[in-house]
Amino acid sequence: MNYLKRFFLATIFLAVIGAAINYFINPFSIFNVPIISKINSKKSPGSPRFFKPLQASARQPETVILGSSRAQVGIDPDDSPNTYNCSISGVVVREMRANGEHLLADTKLQRLIIRLDFFLFNDARREQGSSSTAIIGKNTLGRALPETLFSFEALNRSQKILRSSYAQKNVYHQSNGFF
Repeated sequence: MNYLKRFFLATIFLAVIGAAINYFINPFSIFNVPIISKINSKKSPGSPRFFKPLQASARQPETVILGSSRAQVGIDPDDSPNTYNCSISGVVVREMRANGEHLLADTKLQRLIIRLDFFLFNDARREQGSSSTAIIGKNTLGRALPETLFSFEALNRSQKILRSSYAQKNVYHQSNGFF
């Protein structure tokens, strides 16, 4: 029985250490931790379908830009204060609507800029990527804690960020959602 207790305590200890590393490295850029050069400065948060709704909830912007890749690379959120670009490459109308409802429920949104294009309405296109894993709705950040702190994906993402920060590699996703 003593071995079982030690195993249980070791497992909890490792989970807490992993969560602390993920919190400090902040792989999805959703926690308010200091940015330290060569440690956690170069973010590569993974799938925008997963991290963009979380980042929007964490930042609580007044203005949000929704759209496809054309808005993701074409509308700079730095042009107006407290703006976040929640545009996602390859998005379809159903996903955009779900993200819009999430933003209305979980942020202090005052303005929503929607960039529509023809391809959003193509019925032959299906949702791409991991839109089913997106955590959207009320209290998103609390419901996302298991995946953002305790998952192997978050630990793997933290390792990649640590490596790219140390090597000072270029980053494509900025903290304001601009690509």
